[in-house]
Amino acid sequence: ARISFKYPPLFLKEMTFKLETTDYDVLFTKREIHKKILELAQQINDEYLGKKVVIICTLYGAKRFSDELRKLLAVEHEYDEIRISTYKGAQSSVEQGIIKHVKYLSITLADKHVIILEDTIDTGFSALYLKYNLGLQNPKSLKIFALINKPDGRKPWIKVEPDYACFTVQGNPVIAGFGLDFDEQFRERDDLIALKEKFCEKNGKNLNY
Repeated sequence: ARISFKYPPLFLKEMTFKLETTDYDVLFTKREIHKKILELAQQINDEYLGKKVVIICTLYGAKRFSDELRKLLAVEHEYDEIRISTYKGAQSSVEQGIIKHVKYLSITLADKHVIILEDTIDTGFSALYLKYNLGLQNPKSLKIFALINKPDGRKPWIKVEPDYACFTVQGNPVIAGFGLDFDEQFRERDDLIALKEKFCEKNGKNLNY
């Protein structure tokens, strides 16, 4: 069956991929995702009640995760979004030594409790960079909450772990859905899927990143 978009992708692409049910495995259903996000929201409500809280969403992959989580929060908080470029195509900037801000913060973090929302922590490079960079503003605390943690994808010289992860996935599969994309597609899915290697190779995705 061909994918039809509920809303336009963030970047309009001329090519769309034909995705068959044999091309992927469902990792987590819509219900499982909602349950985990609800658990995280309850934890945040308990831990941060009465504190000055700033929630930072890393664009674009964590946007849906952030939107769903914030609907469930009782704690007052400031909100901002940040975008850094760490990947160029399928080749990681960890190897290239390149990272740049595409969108930086518009609010200050000093003496505030900062929560960074990440879609996936795999190599750990962007998480480590954000933790160090934003930590220079002297927040009272800084934690990283991730939708997905892929510890097997971590670069050996990068020592960073999420303070909370909704899901931990073994191996290093290409994951799409619920805001995560495969070449800017499949973000609109309500579940999280692991695309099979044959599909990725057929559609030009280099898995060695």
